[in-house]
Amino acid sequence: MTFPRSSIRTLATRFLAGAIVFGWCSSVSAFWETIVDGSSFASTNAFTNKWAYNYPWGTDHNGSARMNASNVTISAGVVTLRSTLTNTYEGNSSKDPFLTIRYNSGTFYLRQKITINAQFPVWDISVQAKVPSATGTWPAFWMTGANSWPPESDFMEFKGSATCYQNTYNGGWQSVGSAVSSPGSAWHTYRVVANLENSTNVDFHYYIDGVMKTEQTSTTFVGSPCWLIVDYQMEGSSGSPGPNNPATFSLTNLVVKRENVSGVAGGPIANGAYKLLVRSTGQALDVGSQATANNSLLDQWPSNSGLNQQWTVTHLGSSQYSIIGRQSGRALEMPGGMTNNGARADIADYSAGSHQMWRLVATSGGYFNLVNVNSGKVLEVSNNSTTNFAPVDQWLAAISSGPQIGAPLLSDTSTILAGSGAVPGNGYSVLSSADLSVPLANWSVLGIVTGAVSGNFSFTNSITPGTPQQFFGLQLPSNGGYNQQWSFQAP
Repeated sequence: MTFPRSSIRTLATRFLAGAIVFGWCSSVSAFWETIVDGSSFASTNAFTNKWAYNYPWGTDHNGSARMNASNVTISAGVVTLRSTLTNTYEGNSSKDPFLTIRYNSGTFYLRQKITINAQFPVWDISVQAKVPSATGTWPAFWMTGANSWPPESDFMEFKGSATCYQNTYNGGWQSVGSAVSSPGSAWHTYRVVANLENSTNVDFHYYIDGVMKTEQTSTTFVGSPCWLIVDYQMEGSSGSPGPNNPATFSLTNLVVKRENVSGVAGGPIANGAYKLLVRSTGQALDVGSQATANNSLLDQWPSNSGLNQQWTVTHLGSSQYSIIGRQSGRALEMPGGMTNNGARADIADYSAGSHQMWRLVATSGGYFNLVNVNSGKVLEVSNNSTTNFAPVDQWLAAISSGPQIGAPLLSDTSTILAGSGAVPGNGYSVLSSADLSVPLANWSVLGIVTGAVSGNFSFTNSITPGTPQQFFGLQLPSNGGYNQQWSFQAP
């Protein structure tokens, strides 16, 4: 028996789980601001507008050099610090360990203090430098408390060798040394990203030439104003005696940026460090193999204490958040602003772009959809997989834009229902009724259809002779879309 095409009806998809409507304001109150950039080295006037000579406390510190403005020169975007032997006895340093002054040198500091707090939770500080490494030379790029010590964070410190030390002082030292090739003759980039984790902790991520070398955590920085200092000391911790003709210390492209959320009200969850657990498996959002490099891919993995499963979440306004990895200091994002279904999520340097912003939309039971602000699609475990190391990508939200049935294909014995827009791996019940007015709960279940990776699906149903008309529908199962729902748990 063949049904006339006019007697077949397709029913618009209904979802027992309800529908979610996604909507948000296009503007975000938070913004990324540059405090200083390479233009401050363009001329002496530009330099002195942002920077001051010597130390904030004077001309002496913990080495054998006394600082003079005349040992700092500015030319064509490069600042050069020069150390020279003294020709006369100048006494001892006024700072512990009170070494005999044997050199004159140069140091400068940023006039504006740096404060990491709830209003300015992310700071990104970097410089390109050619750094002397001979015994007795002690160049550094660092910040320290303006009102007390600790805190201290050393983004770059060379102590008479080609090893760059990156340190945090928190009442005790955390320190990692990394060998640098030709530090005095080749430009290298030294960088720190500081992230407010919660009301007491700041995570510091130290990089050399774009490679993260160490992650350190301090409890003394929150709310503590700090001086940012470029310093060319001599001897002391760098060894003695120092050279008769010390090399110069050159810097360019010094940049200080911060995220400003001072005008942002509270969001659906409090700012802080979290693990993100997917509802379908209970596994954690994980950076695979503990990678920290740009464009490292994400997966799901059984929850553990690894920092590669911990994320600092900061509200940017309008229920939008940045989500930055505690281990890498890099942001959860859709790379290159990709908008297609199935695009893999990764981590990359935080730029505050919309592809690195996520809107939290509550579902049920304390879970949220994470909607990428740029693409409008949600973060999910690909293909509804339950396996370890399953990739994490983006897809249309399962219960906001469900699958659609196309026109049925008819034969003498069967009806083929085909469509698109299904969530890969999700199972949908195929329903049928001869009477459209019958409540959905009373429709017959013909079987289950599963979305393919492409989102397409197909179901073949035998035709029942004598049936004048037949309506079809798809029903999201009770756990439909759980691979797209995430909870925020304390680490």
